[in-house]
Amino acid sequence: MAFPGFETASVIAAYLSKISALKPIHTLLFVALFSIISYLSLVDEYFIHSSNNHTADATNSLNNLNSYFLPSSLNFNDVNNWIDITQSFNSLNSLYQNSTHLALLPLRFKTISNNDLSLLPIFDQSLIDSISANISSSFSSSSSHSDSFFIDLVHDSTALNENYLVLDYNNDILESLINNNLSLLKSPNNSTMWKISHQYRIGQYQQLLSSNYKKLLAMIKGAETFDIIIVAIVYLIMYFTFAKLFYDMKRKANSKFWLPLAVLSTNVIAFLFALFVTTKIISLKVSLLSISEGLPFLISIVGFNNMVLITSAVIGTSNNQLLDQGVGNLIFKVIKVQSIPFIRDNLLFIISLIGCSLYASKLEALKNFCILSALFLFFNVLLTFTFFASILALKVEINLIHQSTSIKNALEEEGVDSFLAESVANQTLKDDFVFIDSPNESTITIFKLVVILAFVLFQLWFFKTNWISSSAIESIKLKVNDIHFLSLNIASQFNLNSIHEHHSATQNNNGIVLTVLEPLIYLPQNNFFYKVEDHVVHFLELISGSIRDRFISKFLLLAFFVSSFVNIYLLNAARLYNLDKPIQQYNRMISESVPSTPGQLSRRASFASISSHTTSSSGSYPSRDVRSSIQPIIHEKPIISENDIIETKNQNLINNKSNEITKPPHTAHDQTVNGTSRSHSHPHSHKSHSHESDSKYDHNAHVKKSYEEALKYFESGKLVELSNDNIAELVFKGNIPLYSLEKRLGNNTRAVIVRRKAISQLANAPVLKSSRLPYLHYDYDRVFGACCENVIGYMPLPVGIAGPIVIDGKPYHIPMATTEGCLVASAMRGCKAINAGGGVVTVLTRDGMTRGPCVRFPTLKEAGGAKIWIDSDEGQEELKKQFNSTSRFARLQHVFTALAGTLLYVRFRTTTGDAMGMNMISKGTEHCLKYLSEYRFPRMEVIAVSGNFCTDKKSAAVNWINGRGKSVVAEARIPAEVVKRVLKSDVDALIDLNISKNLIGSAMAGAIGGFNAHAANLVTAVFLATGQDPAQNVESSNCITLMHKDPEGSLQISVSMPSIEVGTIGGGTILDAQNSMLELLGVRGPHPTNPGENARQLAKIVASAVLAGELSLCSALAAGHLVQSHMQHNRAKPAGSVAAPAIGSLAPNTTSSATKSAYELKRLQEGSKICIKS
Repeated sequence: MAFPGFETASVIAAYLSKISALKPIHTLLFVALFSIISYLSLVDEYFIHSSNNHTADATNSLNNLNSYFLPSSLNFNDVNNWIDITQSFNSLNSLYQNSTHLALLPLRFKTISNNDLSLLPIFDQSLIDSISANISSSFSSSSSHSDSFFIDLVHDSTALNENYLVLDYNNDILESLINNNLSLLKSPNNSTMWKISHQYRIGQYQQLLSSNYKKLLAMIKGAETFDIIIVAIVYLIMYFTFAKLFYDMKRKANSKFWLPLAVLSTNVIAFLFALFVTTKIISLKVSLLSISEGLPFLISIVGFNNMVLITSAVIGTSNNQLLDQGVGNLIFKVIKVQSIPFIRDNLLFIISLIGCSLYASKLEALKNFCILSALFLFFNVLLTFTFFASILALKVEINLIHQSTSIKNALEEEGVDSFLAESVANQTLKDDFVFIDSPNESTITIFKLVVILAFVLFQLWFFKTNWISSSAIESIKLKVNDIHFLSLNIASQFNLNSIHEHHSATQNNNGIVLTVLEPLIYLPQNNFFYKVEDHVVHFLELISGSIRDRFISKFLLLAFFVSSFVNIYLLNAARLYNLDKPIQQYNRMISESVPSTPGQLSRRASFASISSHTTSSSGSYPSRDVRSSIQPIIHEKPIISENDIIETKNQNLINNKSNEITKPPHTAHDQTVNGTSRSHSHPHSHKSHSHESDSKYDHNAHVKKSYEEALKYFESGKLVELSNDNIAELVFKGNIPLYSLEKRLGNNTRAVIVRRKAISQLANAPVLKSSRLPYLHYDYDRVFGACCENVIGYMPLPVGIAGPIVIDGKPYHIPMATTEGCLVASAMRGCKAINAGGGVVTVLTRDGMTRGPCVRFPTLKEAGGAKIWIDSDEGQEELKKQFNSTSRFARLQHVFTALAGTLLYVRFRTTTGDAMGMNMISKGTEHCLKYLSEYRFPRMEVIAVSGNFCTDKKSAAVNWINGRGKSVVAEARIPAEVVKRVLKSDVDALIDLNISKNLIGSAMAGAIGGFNAHAANLVTAVFLATGQDPAQNVESSNCITLMHKDPEGSLQISVSMPSIEVGTIGGGTILDAQNSMLELLGVRGPHPTNPGENARQLAKIVASAVLAGELSLCSALAAGHLVQSHMQHNRAKPAGSVAAPAIGSLAPNTTSSATKSAYELKRLQEGSKICIKS
């Protein structure tokens, strides 16, 4: 049910989210600033302020813990007479001002083991006398200090590592005592020095844990069993809620850590804001105990489901939608829909909490916590639509850039030109969004976690608060309040009456005030752990002191503001550069530039014709032709201004859009249909069409220059201003090489046109003047420098679809490019039969591309030594180290060697990610060979980086036995009834045929890997459709087909293919048509989270297609054999013995045996109609 109020609120929330998404850096900085303010205020409120309540009269080094007063009229030895005045003590009070004020200073020695007790300093009268003398000399000028100074020592008989000094309470004396006399103490034999520990110690955390553990046990003992169970259950639910958040984010948003952390950060900041408003603005106190008990209930009830839904909706949006709408509009639409339940649920909780606070107004703790919780939910909603929305926007944008960059890097590593790699990578921005994890993502995550943990520990390190030092304080309180301690160690060891009388001689003494100071902790200076701790503390103090410097602090503040503004500017600039749609960019330029020169018009038209296809398919970056026209080769020296470039881009967009709108629907088909012209009735149609299209790339066609004039233009660097005919004439006469046209013209399509004209003259081939070999409407940017040279057009191939075929539980439609009739139909029939049996099951047994260089040594001994070293564990590990350093994706698995005389063949096997990998493995191999020749075997001579031991594009037993690329086994089980109904054969006939043909027949022919019917047919068809190297079908078609009958009578068929060489990135996969077929299969480009997975899946698809083709062809062959036997059987019978029934009467349930025989004959004849190509 829709509520208008909630819909209005959702629109407001959507607009707020849109603003935050468009200005994410500003939003994050704004929230971070207020978070820091709240954080510092709350730290002061809850920790620092509470721990300094009684430090007014303390020294800089020590804090007062407790103060006790004993009136002079009472018995000093009776502990019950001591009054705790910790909360009410004021030194200006006349009662205390005229009393003897003593200080109790505990000295605690941190020992590691019992052996350290013998190294403790000796506290005796000589030490006291030495301290008294030093203090007396230091304060000799002040009679008030020296005359009344009193100090003595108390031993704790229950703890040998603790001593106590009792002395007059005086700030100056205490400071001097600590800095000069007690800072460093020696053991009896001077073997150990004891140093006062810094107030910020790692040991505080140990004390904190110990103290909290004891408090927890005390609370559990004092609480009701039912309450303990409830709290424990709620805490478990809270932890389960946290775990479920991470699980849901991984499953729905494909984020293992950072997005869940962003959700938690949003809630933490909301809690900080709520606590700040509650304590500082509303002035309500909420204790830490209330928070620790109530917050788990709140988190368990509210949960994070709504934030997960919002996140998954944003992350699940395709790149195409993102680029079309922009991140702001995307966030707006998602929040508008998803925010209604989020706002509704939180509003109901807020109303309930406010009602609870009103109802329980007399229960102050409950009321305050309800108000805090309501504010927390309010700020959580607000921050979700601001802070969290900005994080989502940044995450989407960063992952888009990361995805494009990762693909670009992988293509460049495979040898693709950087400009072309960038163009192909940007194409992915128009496809479905996926997360791309870098290979070292886990390492980066661990590093970031360590940084975050270090920051938290850094904050805790400098919290000198009561909650960290509570264990030490509590221990002192307990001992001071202990009756035995006061009576036996203070009252009995000191003559307090004499002290009282001593002070009463000079003033009216009302009694004794005893102030217990924070203990001095001593650590052995020679302990390694404490030394490290001291160095760390000293380093941090230096940094802290430097920051507090009046000059450095101002400089750092200025640097912080400058850095913030610069980072904001750069981040926003990067976002605009990577994510602004080309149309938006160019439309903004159109209004700013107007062509003014013929040269500009010519270049603009050239740009438009170049980009008529590539602009729509290459993302937000200009095509290679644009780059070439902007950066021509030096010797042509054209002068192109920045405005020319802008104008060129503008006109490109206009012409591009115009071409798309005005082009007749039949234009593309007029060129070719299955590679041949449709316009046979018009002999000149090809030529006229060609000239009409060529004019788009030849704006000077009407200006015909002589050969001499054209040559002068070329020599002066004005080649692009000539007509295509003039340029073709220069090529024909040898002035311009054919291969250099792309670079010289800066326009790949124009280069193809000129080359066709030149070759039509050179080869006397007028066919190239027509469009029978098509050349228009093709993205030559992806061809040049990557796929082909001296390009004159492209060869259309029919592409059919076989399938769907279920592979490992998932259906696939397999594209097949072929000119062989019946091949797709045959594979389609095999898919149908396989699906009827439950689909294909595949297993990948090996994944490793190989390269086998050949090296030579002067002697056999050296060659053998090299083989032994390479085969050893040391050699294998060293070569892996060297090889892996050359690539982010290639990882060397194993090196296999073979020796032939003094020639050593080294076969490197390596994973190559989702690329087929020949370029990256060759790069790694060359590096390893260089290492071997320079550092291991200086007399080694490299014969060839490929010594035919790979073996590439040749039939070889090494590939058949050891595998190359992906080794896949695919299996299917076909029920006997399906074999009969769909394949028109039977199980026994298929098995017999497979043994006789594929096994025995291939063995008789001496086949290597050719134990199949026609695996190469399917492999090549899929290779051509998906941009694989068709020459590698030689080894990729290695296959053995096996068939047998399982116990249930079904046909079990399998194909084992040990050397399928495929990739989903690089090579022909960058071409748009082939790339689209990979996308059809769901394996385009690199896999987002598991490098190599797409290529492995493509190999399984190839093997499954082969399985379908093998099944169908063998069935057709078996059916043809059975037809022949039936015909022979029927001819042997007397004429007329079997009447030919009508076709309609041919049915399996016919009772007559003759009718059955005729039906079987008819069925097999129909089955034999499938084209048999073996």
